[in-house]
Formats: sequence, structure tokens, C-alpha cells
Amino acid sequence: MSELAQLALAAFERGDLQQAARALGEHLKASPKDHGAWYWLALVHVRGGRADLAVPEIAQALALDRRNADYHNLHGIVLAECGEHEQALQCFRRALKIHPVLTDAHYNLGKVLRKQGRAEEALEALSRARKLDAARADVLHTLGRALVDVGRLEEAHREYTAFAQAQPHDADAQCLLATTTVYIEGVAAAEAIYRRAVVLHPQEEGLHWEFARFLLRTGRLAAGWRESVWRPTRKSRAPVPRLAELEGKRVLFEQEQGIGDVVFFARFAPALRRHAARVMLRCERKIAPFVARLGAFDEVLTDPVAAQAQRADCVLPLDDAPAILASDVAAPSLRAAPRHPAVWRQRLAALGPPPYVALTWRAGTDNSKIPEYQRGLIDLMYKEVSLPELGRALRELPGTLLAVQRAPREGEIAALSAATGREVRDFCELNDDVGEMSELLSAIDDYVGVSNTNMHLVAALGRPARVLIPFPPDWRWMLEGAQSPWFPGFRLYRQARDCSWAPALAELRGDLAEARRG
Repeated sequence: MSELAQLALAAFERGDLQQAARALGEHLKASPKDHGAWYWLALVHVRGGRADLAVPEIAQALALDRRNADYHNLHGIVLAECGEHEQALQCFRRALKIHPVLTDAHYNLGKVLRKQGRAEEALEALSRARKLDAARADVLHTLGRALVDVGRLEEAHREYTAFAQAQPHDADAQCLLATTTVYIEGVAAAEAIYRRAVVLHPQEEGLHWEFARFLLRTGRLAAGWRESVWRPTRKSRAPVPRLAELEGKRVLFEQEQGIGDVVFFARFAPALRRHAARVMLRCERKIAPFVARLGAFDEVLTDPVAAQAQRADCVLPLDDAPAILASDVAAPSLRAAPRHPAVWRQRLAALGPPPYVALTWRAGTDNSKIPEYQRGLIDLMYKEVSLPELGRALRELPGTLLAVQRAPREGEIAALSAATGREVRDFCELNDDVGEMSELLSAIDDYVGVSNTNMHLVAALGRPARVLIPFPPDWRWMLEGAQSPWFPGFRLYRQARDCSWAPALAELRGDLAEARRG
């Protein structure tokens, strides 16, 4: 191995991917037929989140050595990262034809099949990887997640237990075990796992954030807010100021997350205004007029220069507000009066008879779209209800249905119309205009859908909603129950632990029928 190749491998091992890529590039100028170096260069680029750069490099490695199973496996990873899932599957199968007991190829085959929604095939591939390497953490984790996908919670719990036993000092292993323990062994057992893990890993951000969400989901709000300073969207690790430290101060909060979170966390501002001399918010322009209508802040700013001119005594992320208050009581949603309610009622009357029911069916981050080397072990919250099932639940509901789904996929509204047996009116483009969407939502009679930005707007407008809660639930919707303290008056319908929506949608259908009779 040349000196440059040795330098590259050393840089790769210490995580200096740029240095590794430079050294490998120089080495390949002198040794262009070194297929191993082409393989490593492709791997470096994949690990760095640039799978597009790895495409010609792994192709070059394969051109020089077609019988190398590892090269075919990496080729599959590269294609999967680029979204070419079917071609990726072919590469993994070629690798397994050459080397039938290659754990990596079975594992990667299972991951891509899971992304495609081919759950049983994914479980088969992941189970083979598990048999080949029973202590491998990433295999145990992904197998557990795949089992949760198909509602086999007890089996997932056994896999996570094995993961935690194989990796007793791994924070992710303990965190994942706690996510199933809460349902299999109860809240106290799950909390004990989290607390032991936090003691062992006091600086592990992901662990603290999962513990925070667990505490919030189970009603320990003040403790949950204290842990929430570890959330991944908080850029600073500075401690949250105590409420007494804000007495008489000019406080500027800054938007940390999306529109829905701004509306949600604004509810904590009025309590802070009783202590601070002035409480301001800087947020993106498209949400500012609606937030101003909530009356939560002394001033709502959009221009960074104007915000700086306020000479605030402290600048904080808005999502720190509940941690500052340290309250165990759920703050009520604020209210924004509609500006032109009669206008939208007239527009809706021209479309059909009441009741007017708004619908959404998908929200959150689709984990299948996140490159593998840019994600953690805990999946991001994603919610989706099948359109045929949702349509059947709404089929007997009278009135006019309105689609307010952000970025609907091609053919979805037509499919929902077919499932409900009538035309679903399309208002999805209003998601680009918070003001207009809020005016529409102020005129509806009901809202049915998964939790998203519009749910926060509906709550702030004082309108009712029926929320479809996926399993496991986000912290705002609590661990169980038909209501959330954060959204009084909203009716919750929970996906079953076996991941079936049938019981929730049957309950929804019954409630809608009862409301119709009333």
C-alpha cells in the first residue's frame, strides 16, 4: 500500500473525510488501476453525504474487479442513497450470489426493502443478517424498527433487549429499549432505563431529547422541559435562564422550528410578559401577521436588523419559553380572530352544502427519503393514513370535503374523491399562504387528519378537530387517551399498536355518525 493510501485510511479512521478523499485522489493519479482505492474513495464520499460523487468511483472499482461482493454491496448503497432503489436491490442480490453469507448485503437489502414498504421481505432479509451477526447493533436496531412497522411490538422489544444486552454501554441501545419497554413493561420500567442511561451518558444529546419527549408524553411537563434543552434544533447548549433572571428585561425570542411550532410555543409568551419588561419575537415573514393576531408578544419582527435595533437584554430560541416557566400545567392555546369570516363562508356555500370538513392525511419527515449516513438511530416523526381507509370512514358523512394537504402527490385527491364517493375540493395550494389558509380554516365546521401545521392554526382559531394519531404518538398527544391537555376540545383517534388504522377509523366513523344525528 502506498504512503498516500495509508494516509487516506488513517484519515478515514479518525473521521477526516476531506483529507481521506484528497489522499486517495492523489494516490489514484499514480495508480489508476487500484480498484481497492476506487472503492475506498466511493465509501468516503458516501459517508460524507455525497453519494452522487461516488457513482463513477464505485463503477470504476467494479470495472476492475467484477467478482468482489463488497464492491457490489457498496454500489447498492450508492444507488440507494441516490434514490435508485430497484437498481440497488439488484446490486445487493449480485453481492449475495458471490458471497451468500455477507451480512452487510443482507442488511442493506432489508433496509431498502423497508424503504419500499415491502415489510415481510425486509424482515426476512434483516433476520438473515441477524442470524449471521447476532451482536451487530445496527442490524438489531433496524430489525426492531421493521417489526414495529408491522405491529409486532413484543418481538421488537425482544430485539431491543438483545441490543441493549449486547451493547450495555451504548446510549442508543438503551434509548431504543425504552421506546418499547413503555408499552410492554410500563412507564416506570421505561423511565428507569432512561434515568440509568442519562447517568451513564450525561452528554448524549439524542438520549436526553428522547427522555424529554418521554417525560412530556407521560405528563411530567416541568421535568420534560428541563430535558428539552437537548433537542436537536437548539443550536446552543447554554443553560436556560431562570424566570427571575428575566424580571424587567427586554427579551427577544427567535423562531427555532416551523410555522406550527411558532404558533404552539407562542402560548407561553403571555406568562413571560408578566415578568419581563418587553417580550418580542423574530420569525419568518409569512407567519408574522398571524402570530401578531395572537396578541402574545409586545412586538413581532421579521427583519434581523430591526430585531438587533431593539437592543434586547437576552436573545433566546422560542422553544425555550416553557423551560423558563418550568410549569407542570399545559398552557392553553391562544386565539386569533378571523378577519373575513363571511367571505369564506360564502365561497364554501358556492361549492356545496355544510358541514365543511377539511382533510389532511400525511405530515412529518418521510424517513425513507433521508440518506442513511445523515440520520440517527431514532426515526423522525412521520404520519400517514391510507386514502382508501380514510375515504371509507368519511363516505357516509354529509356535506362538503376540502383537501388542505401540503404537497399532495399526483392522483391523491382523485383517489380520495373515489374513496369518499364524491368530489373532494382542492385547497392544498393555500398552504403557501398562512393568512389565506387561516381564513379558510376559520370557516370550516370540522377538521379530520394527522397532526400538522394546520392543526395548530385550527386550535388558534378556536375550531374543532379530529386528530389521527400514529403509533407511537408524538409528545403533544400524550401516551394514551382520547384528548390532549394541549388541545382541549380536539378528539383523538389512535392507531393501534399493531399499526392498524381500522379501530381508530371505525371510532371516527361512529363519532361522525353521532355528530350527524345530533
